[in-house]
Amino acid sequence: MKKECKDNFRRDNKAIALLAGCILFSIAVVLGFLIARGGATSLGLVILIFLALVFTAIVFRRGIEKTKSYILLPIIITIPFPILLRFRGSDAMTVTTVLIYSLFAVMAFDYLINKERPSLEPKFSFILPALIVFGMTISFVCNLNFLGQSLRYYVANMSGILLYFIVIFSLKKRSDLVLVIKIIVFLIMIQAAIAFSQLKFPEVYKYLQIFGTRDYSPQLELVGGIRRVKGTVRDFELLAEWFLIGSILSIGLIYELRKKFYIIPLFCCLGGIVFTNTRSDLFLFILGLGAVFFLLNLFKKDYRGTLPKIILGLILFGAIFSVFFDHQIANFFARFQKYFGSSNLLSSEAINRQPIWEMALKVYFKNPTIFGAGLYRVNSLYPWASSFHSLYLTLLYKFGVFGFIIHVLFWWGILQLSWRSLMAKKKPESWYILFFLFIAFILLLIDQMKVEYLRHQHTIQFAWLIYALLVAQFRQVRGSDENSVVSLTSV
Repeated sequence: MKKECKDNFRRDNKAIALLAGCILFSIAVVLGFLIARGGATSLGLVILIFLALVFTAIVFRRGIEKTKSYILLPIIITIPFPILLRFRGSDAMTVTTVLIYSLFAVMAFDYLINKERPSLEPKFSFILPALIVFGMTISFVCNLNFLGQSLRYYVANMSGILLYFIVIFSLKKRSDLVLVIKIIVFLIMIQAAIAFSQLKFPEVYKYLQIFGTRDYSPQLELVGGIRRVKGTVRDFELLAEWFLIGSILSIGLIYELRKKFYIIPLFCCLGGIVFTNTRSDLFLFILGLGAVFFLLNLFKKDYRGTLPKIILGLILFGAIFSVFFDHQIANFFARFQKYFGSSNLLSSEAINRQPIWEMALKVYFKNPTIFGAGLYRVNSLYPWASSFHSLYLTLLYKFGVFGFIIHVLFWWGILQLSWRSLMAKKKPESWYILFFLFIAFILLLIDQMKVEYLRHQHTIQFAWLIYALLVAQFRQVRGSDENSVVSLTSV
């Protein structure tokens, strides 16, 4: 009896402590926004207070395990629809970022209260992101020029890494992983619908202003007389990259769930790539499809000739699509003609990057650093400079040689472990999910040669979400007992 009372007392104390921590955290965030000169926008403040109250209520009512399930899904759903909170006259962070920090704080607090030691396997997947945080912090602390910009950039990058940790500690079942991939594919379908509406009805951007910034409205952009849509992502090249990843994951769901329905989001993603008028992502899709065909036959995993049927469907879709979007297709192929007219198809000049990359190398090698030159915008220090249009050059400049090497080691660890798992004699239950995440991950890294996801909070979060899904898959393969954990699909 005494033991039972003591256990109840401990549980009550933990619940009270957890609730108090949530309330204090929420109050601190709200006060921070109120104290900052200029204040948050009224919309942002209302959203912030509402989220704080809902978050606290869920934790108190449902407990930490189910709180992860209830909050993680809205976090993932809101990534492509960034609503910015504003203070001191600047766009500070998105609602998604606030949710990520709140959920991570509560999860960390819960681990401390319960004195639990979470599984940290595979080790590289925890050590290397921690070192990325360390290097980024050194870069921030040692370069305090343009403090506001640097702080916002630091918060944005941290939100991606915190989301990564939240996801790998939360997705404990195959069904959880499949659910998140379904959500990602569905969200990218919505982006394709938004892209279509922006192309056909340009005035639609007025209804999407909530996803804009102080100096940007979500509308299509004219580049060289060609219309290129941005969805709510704010960048046509990064939106095209999302469509590329969505197309690969759609094929993955066709194989994993054996449902032909997922050819519809595949068509939507390819249409989205055409709407953005981004050549490289169509090239990468074809490259990815070729790799899928080769590897599935190598592993003898292409059941009932599914991929040839998908390719036939894509050819039919392309023929129909070209009839209804002939003008967009004509502009798209005009860009291809320009590319194939180059003397060297692999040169930076052929992909319109020569002056930008020369500028980037000039800026970096002017003062190479170990821990980075700072997290502020490059054009704040060099007015003639702009975005480096390459993740790897951006990492070298902002995070230095140390940060660049740690990122490469992290990616290499994921690639190596993915390949070993795919080649293992005992195939994991969700082999197809692992395989298509692996392909999407490689295509993401290749595409990042000419663009960088480090431009926006939501694109940073999306990239780290893809990393987390692969690592979560490794952890599942290592043997979680599905019956002993709380699942996202059981809430």
